[in-house]
Amino acid sequence: MFRSEEIGDSAIASPKVNTAIALESAQLLAEYKPPVLPSHTGDFLDLTNPYGDGESMDWNSVSGSVGLASESQTPEKRSLTFQPDAPRTVSVDEIDAPDSPRNWTMAIDLTSAGDVEFNGERIPTGAAGKLSEILELAEKTRDQPVTLYVQATLPLPQIVREDGSIRTNRNDLEVATYRLEDGEITLVDQGPSRGFDHDLVELLKRASERAGEGNLGLIIQSHGYAAKGLGGDSGEVSLAELEHAITSGLEGSGKSELDLLNFDSCLMGNLNVIQAMQGNADHIVASAEVESAVADADGQNMRTTLGALLDNPNLTPEEYAAVSIELASAGHNGETGNTDLDSTGTYTLAHVDVDQFAQLEAGVNELGEELSALIDDPSQRQTLVELMNEIRPFSEGGAMLSGSFASANRDLGLFLTELEQAVSSGELRDPDGSLSETVGEVRDALSDVVPQYHGENFGQYEEMAGLSLFLPNDEHVDVTSLLQEASPLRHMISSVNNATLADFSKRENLVRSLTYNLETLSSFGDTSALTAAIENLRTAEDQAQTNIAMANLQSLLVDANSQDLGAAWMNANRPGYNERRDAIFAQELEQMPPAWSDFINSLRVQ
Repeated sequence: MFRSEEIGDSAIASPKVNTAIALESAQLLAEYKPPVLPSHTGDFLDLTNPYGDGESMDWNSVSGSVGLASESQTPEKRSLTFQPDAPRTVSVDEIDAPDSPRNWTMAIDLTSAGDVEFNGERIPTGAAGKLSEILELAEKTRDQPVTLYVQATLPLPQIVREDGSIRTNRNDLEVATYRLEDGEITLVDQGPSRGFDHDLVELLKRASERAGEGNLGLIIQSHGYAAKGLGGDSGEVSLAELEHAITSGLEGSGKSELDLLNFDSCLMGNLNVIQAMQGNADHIVASAEVESAVADADGQNMRTTLGALLDNPNLTPEEYAAVSIELASAGHNGETGNTDLDSTGTYTLAHVDVDQFAQLEAGVNELGEELSALIDDPSQRQTLVELMNEIRPFSEGGAMLSGSFASANRDLGLFLTELEQAVSSGELRDPDGSLSETVGEVRDALSDVVPQYHGENFGQYEEMAGLSLFLPNDEHVDVTSLLQEASPLRHMISSVNNATLADFSKRENLVRSLTYNLETLSSFGDTSALTAAIENLRTAEDQAQTNIAMANLQSLLVDANSQDLGAAWMNANRPGYNERRDAIFAQELEQMPPAWSDFINSLRVQ
């Protein structure tokens, strides 16, 4: 950490930081303990502190810290009240010019911190680990025409209660921005977060002014949600908000778009994302699959990704994007700690040439027209839905809840392959060859849009093309299966079939669960027979009577589920499920061409 006793009072007058101390701070990052505050007012959330009991420090001093909060210290995003005009602890007016014109100025926005357990230790990931990696590159900027600006969320101040538990308030979140140039690290800004989009705007303002006529790049490390946008410790942004933030950050700089935009984030190699970013970036690097933080791998390796640029500042944006993919193919994203070459942070990674996207967009629109002509035939419609469901969807992470919609973003290249095979086998009709011709045109356009792609050699990743789109699952097309899964009767049948719950000594727990579910069904029909059967189970005097009561109850539940009571519950809940489904379609198709959107929308069963 930057220690005030080592850099002294001069740090307050000038935020320039000694490189050796900065590198030491990176090594000490894992031992960092966020500041402990004596008291606070506001909306508190409980959490566990994996770093220990805290260490008192002057949180307002310029010398500050480069330590980042772990994900276990990151409370859920709620009650965020960031103030865009909040006063800054440090704010440097960068009137000094670089020693030479910049070939590259790279802005790196580290928005989300976390940690993972590896070999029995907690290792910082996300913003926490990547800030350490980037600061270590300071010396490589010496005598190079490259400037790095890195902005990172700082650890939340902690409040220790009398019982020893720890609370934080996300509205206390601060961000710090460092400039790495000519071998030196300068703290140019620190203060309360202004929210994801406002923080990004301020970062880009600094970087774009420094860039002059040179290349300008942006790396965003965050949680990625494809069509839903991005999220970090300081909130979330939609694709429209991200587009506006980039435009606002470049305003007045003489630049209208980024030369390179790198999403070190999950799922952003998506057609919705690329369409939204047209006019904001010439070249994009992104992963269609989730990026992982496991073992010693953590998304893209910032040491080698930025190191390649510092080694060759004359790279064009196109060349630098290609190098990023080459590094992934060479395994660099699987060795961020250089200890486990079997793990990877990027299962997929693509270089997208945004200038070529309009041709792909037109091809996908034409493909929508071709496929729409087929679905008037119910058998052809069903074949198309089955083809989509045969393709492995990209992950979304997190546990699936009963009755929730599964991920449905799939690789466009694999879908084209499925269409080609279905036409060849006769499963799909193509009497005049127009469908095959359109599929070929889309594939050619896709190759132009994604000139470089890396996919790991498992899970069909190596066969993919690098961009995803929404291809609905069966439950998106028809919500009946989700309704059946979520039905209280279905849960009751499952409980009665559970051998552990069927034990006489545990029947009271089962009875409580069954009674609760039955109460939710009482408004949909006659439940008197089920009520009596549950009472017989409750009053059973031994295992034999329990077995008889369970068998009777199971028979009644199966009949109720297939007859009026089950149908009434499903009919009452179907509109709500359809509404949720339709909202997903609207979001996933918002940026897509009209004929394609019409085709996907027409697959829905109301």
